[in-house]
Amino acid sequence: MIQQIKQKYDEEYILENTRVNKSNTTRTVLAIIGGIIVLNLLWWIAILCIR
Repeated sequence: MIQQIKQKYDEEYILENTRVNKSNTTRTVLAIIGGIIVLNLLWWIAILCIR
């Protein structure tokens, strides 16, 4: 009985960790893409100001 409860808990723990890892990865990828876009905009504005 205790073994079944422990197994169920372990499965839920693994699923939860997988979900957290996916959301962290998504957040990281979006942050990188956003950073690239912002840097490109700043670069473009700087070029316009220099001319």
